[in-house]
Amino acid sequence: MLTLQLRLLLLALRVYARIPLPARMADRVGGESLSPSRALRYLPLAGVAVAVPAAIVYACFALWLPHAVAVLGAMLAALLLGGAVHERGLCAWMDAIGARSASPGAMASASAGGGAGAVATGPGLPAVIAIALTLLARLEALSSIDPSWIAVVLVCAAAWSRGCAVLVASAIGTMKPTAGDAVIALALAAAPLVAAVVWTQDPTIFVTSAALALVCAALVRRQTRRRLGAAGAAAAAAAAAAATVAPDPGTPSPGDEPAPQADPAEADALVSRRAMNAVLGAVQVIAELAFLVGVLATLSVAEDVAEPEFS
Repeated sequence: MLTLQLRLLLLALRVYARIPLPARMADRVGGESLSPSRALRYLPLAGVAVAVPAAIVYACFALWLPHAVAVLGAMLAALLLGGAVHERGLCAWMDAIGARSASPGAMASASAGGGAGAVATGPGLPAVIAIALTLLARLEALSSIDPSWIAVVLVCAAAWSRGCAVLVASAIGTMKPTAGDAVIALALAAAPLVAAVVWTQDPTIFVTSAALALVCAALVRRQTRRRLGAAGAAAAAAAAAAATVAPDPGTPSPGDEPAPQADPAEADALVSRRAMNAVLGAVQVIAELAFLVGVLATLSVAEDVAEPEFS
């Protein structure tokens, strides 16, 4: 019998990543009525589970391929193992932010493509631009970092950015994690940074990068609450999240027989969960990019200081 904490960890790997699980464990996790919000305490570990294989892919590719190509391979591996869950969340968040209108209800309807019966049209132009710029910036930042730092930076950035996401989620949304979950997530997110500081004996790089990621996470939280409002953030972000998901082929079209009415409580829970995932994705992607930029900037400054001056 799997313990509760192990089931929550497996649930985090299943919901917030695409890590293959043994069929027996997957069935046990799927059979438990556990809310994904309870598994957020282990979200940083899900990031580590994605980043470690990506770092291994980079190390293997770097033996024969140029640095930039190896970085691209690591990014693709991370996207595949992570299922682009947070990137899709960023798209949903950008669509919700870009659909600003007179009221939160109108914003939600516009983001969903015209109402509950509208056909999903995919991410809008703000979401496409945002995800393209973040992926290009991530590639450029990693390509500019010294190869000897790539593995540790990938792991630390993945863990800390997810810790920042849980911290922001604890203040936004109705299905938010508890304060205890947020503390556990931050502790797990900080563990790779502490290990990296002990290993490299250079705390400046990781402290600066972590602080920059926290600042960017706070900006995302502020933008969410300011543009959408505390009450309408969940509905608008969830509607945008639904717009990025293709409709189920088995779902009747508007001309067919109407689908049975869903339970209002279950519908509200689904809306809240999608809203939370949208905010999680936005914070994680932006905080991870900020962490990479912080590492790159700190290393560049350190190299400039270390260069001898010639008269």
